[in-house]
Amino acid sequence: MARGKEDKEEYKVPKGDSPENLSAAINKYFKSNVCNVASHAEETSTDIVHLYPTGILSLDKYLGLGGLLGGRVVNIWGWEGTGKTLTALTVAANIQRLRFEPTVLNPGGKGRVAFLDAEGSYSPSMAKSIGVNPDEIILVRSTPERILSGEDYFAMIGILIQNGIEMIIVDSVPALTPSSKLTARLGEGQKASSAQMMAEGLGQVNTFLNSFRRPVVWFINQMRGKPMVMYGPSEDHTGGNALKFFSTYSIEVKKWDKEDIVRMVPNKAGNGWENRTIGVKINATLHKNKTNTIPQENINYLMFFESVTDKEGISYQAGVDVYNDIFQTALLAGVIQRDSSWYNYKDIKGNGEAKFIAALRTADPSILEDIRREVLTGK
Repeated sequence: MARGKEDKEEYKVPKGDSPENLSAAINKYFKSNVCNVASHAEETSTDIVHLYPTGILSLDKYLGLGGLLGGRVVNIWGWEGTGKTLTALTVAANIQRLRFEPTVLNPGGKGRVAFLDAEGSYSPSMAKSIGVNPDEIILVRSTPERILSGEDYFAMIGILIQNGIEMIIVDSVPALTPSSKLTARLGEGQKASSAQMMAEGLGQVNTFLNSFRRPVVWFINQMRGKPMVMYGPSEDHTGGNALKFFSTYSIEVKKWDKEDIVRMVPNKAGNGWENRTIGVKINATLHKNKTNTIPQENINYLMFFESVTDKEGISYQAGVDVYNDIFQTALLAGVIQRDSSWYNYKDIKGNGEAKFIAALRTADPSILEDIRREVLTGK
């Protein structure tokens, strides 16, 4: 018996005489709900888009929406010692807390964080002192059994996005070594291979993010000097131009005061006191923000390298000093009132900034949430 030719499905262009009919025809062709009328998509966007407060009030106000939008790429860059990793971990600690505080825009509230440690900079003790729960962080790093290349890390990002991880931290872009460089002799590797890898990897990551719209991928980047430059900027961050293109938020951090934060704290031996640098003053500039077109000024916040209590009994937590940031942001917004040297908000009062901030550290969380809401809403 002769075998007949297999019937091939004939391709037909989806057609419709109205936006609704055309959308239905396209969805039928793709066998998935990939096309909708824009007005209907706006109404259902809260089901797939998530908003993550960073825990840094000035940054949340700076971003314009009150936090980071899910499904987006963040590029934070600056010179060494400017608190890039500590800022990322401060945001991660707040996202982890979302599991206890589910919101309308974050109905799941699972607060899952992954840290891709290509640089070898992750410290569980430091993360814990910032407020991160190290027992619930997915840590990815190379081992003697398997050395991960830059392409491996990008493949890992795709896996994590498809598993609904809320925040993925990549530390750092210069440490993402292309596989071609891992096997080549020094000086014999392909030119611009890192930039090419970043372009291809970010294109793939952007496709996954645009589909799932849940995670925030936070790239930590570093500055490099550009030698022999006579005109234009003499410094730029690594990874080529792809990260500039694909990032929704591009944040530059640098020290805004040459004087570091020095306090009288217990010495390493534990038998006395010593003056020690425990932090720096950071200035953050949002060079790119695709979710808010309102121009903003730069923001400043304090960054501490350790959790310590000074000789005057004032405690400092590693990472961004969120209480000082709440005070400065709310004072600038007029939410906290000032009368000479006295500051007050409802029942919280203090003579001088230090005493008022100390009162904020022990205040009921609902008070802090009220301050945050009034600052973000402009009331």
